[in-house]
Amino acid sequence: MSQVAIDVSMVPDKPVGVGKYLLELIKNINSLPRSFELNLYTRQNDFDRWNAVVGHKDVLNNKDVLNNKVVVHNIVPSNKAIRVGYENLILGRIVNSSNIFHSPHYSVPLNLKIPLIVNIHDLIFFENSTYHQFAKAVYFRSQIKQAIKKADVIICGTEYIKQKIQKRFNPKGQIEVVPYGVNIQEFEPDEIKSVEDQALLTQLKIVKPYILFVGTIEPRKKVDDLIKAYRMLVETKKIDSKMSLILVGKYGWKYDSVKELIENNKVGSVVHLGYIPQKYIGPLMRESVCVVYPSETEGFGLPVLEAMAAKTVVVTTSNSVMEYFAKDAGYYFESGNLEDLASTIEKTFVKGDRNDRILAGYETAKQFGWENSAKLHLALYEKMLT
Repeated sequence: MSQVAIDVSMVPDKPVGVGKYLLELIKNINSLPRSFELNLYTRQNDFDRWNAVVGHKDVLNNKDVLNNKVVVHNIVPSNKAIRVGYENLILGRIVNSSNIFHSPHYSVPLNLKIPLIVNIHDLIFFENSTYHQFAKAVYFRSQIKQAIKKADVIICGTEYIKQKIQKRFNPKGQIEVVPYGVNIQEFEPDEIKSVEDQALLTQLKIVKPYILFVGTIEPRKKVDDLIKAYRMLVETKKIDSKMSLILVGKYGWKYDSVKELIENNKVGSVVHLGYIPQKYIGPLMRESVCVVYPSETEGFGLPVLEAMAAKTVVVTTSNSVMEYFAKDAGYYFESGNLEDLASTIEKTFVKGDRNDRILAGYETAKQFGWENSAKLHLALYEKMLT
């Protein structure tokens, strides 16, 4: 039986973005018929999570197996620094027994001898390198260049990113656009969820009404601009001071300015919940007045798609990948322009075409199911195996 190897060792304990993508991808691929065995390479301390995703434990061989078509190899060192060296120097020799290797996060083994699929989620390390730590930017620019040079197939989430890759690198391998997804059933509102949502909000000590942000707090997300725009709206009485700003997401790096704004805020109410389990994201989005995602640059922007599936108004950045897929569903502002951000948020409180945008967003979101994304990945694997 043919084998497809996927490196999932980079998925953090608290997954966001690419981590969510991989968990949903594997879960959905696992539920679809296929001609090959899927080999997952995980961190040594991450066996139980992937065991829950793909099936049951083969105690005798200490592996996870489902219908003899999924095997989890929990062999990648858990220490991050050691893991990077292991992936570059050792993993290649192990996965060379497979027919295809899929690297979802730029890292490619130096001694790989089988066909390679690599994800290029964005080009932020090249276009906006100051939004990352210097050493990290240098390392990943090198990794991305090598990955593009070696890849037989490059996967990206939108035509928007595909065009950027082609323009900058002119790669030898083909570029396949495979959109990321959203679990519509998880996010769309209904009467039963409405009751449950109130209970979850009570657990979080959240009182409506509120504006919501979901994402890692780091410079490119422009959370500091969001807080300042919110304060402008309260100070000018464009919104009631009882309207809170709720921030969901862990601190990434260079977050001091945001933390200071939160701690010293005396206008309205700015609440940072930190990282919270996925089960709370849908309820928070459904019950919010609007979801604001002010990130300057992204590879996709999953929170925008999730908010659209939750039938919630979305405010996000103009001339971005988010505008590319959200189209008529979103309200857009110029990045870095606080007055524009504040006035755009204010627009969402006026009935106008609010309902039309909500419905447009929901219809768009329904086109981005994880199952469809998994089917496109499978078709790509099967084509390369023939």
